[in-house]
Amino acid sequence: MKNDKKIETNLSEKIKELVVDTLRDFARNELKKAMQEELTRAILVITLPKWVEGDEKAGEIVGVSGGAMTQRRRTGYYAEGIHWKKANSKLKGSKILWSKDALLSERDTL
Repeated sequence: MKNDKKIETNLSEKIKELVVDTLRDFARNELKKAMQEELTRAILVITLPKWVEGDEKAGEIVGVSGGAMTQRRRTGYYAEGIHWKKANSKLKGSKILWSKDALLSERDTL
């Protein structure tokens, strides 16, 4: 009977240690991810120009393909004059420029 109680106590302690270790690892990983994300964002804020050229580059920042950015732009998901603009509005096929602030804001919502 005493032996059963001892085994139960040992088992309970082992479970407690396992839970604590698991939670500690989870918290450490979440903190690491959050820190990496904040550092990446800070670097982007510092290094990106006010206007980012092209759908491909904009997609890299947001985390989608350039084709997805083109599609979103054409369907009105992103608004001209707010999220993006044409480098020269008088020329057909003019380069697309994306607002750094709009891209970073979109990136934060994902």
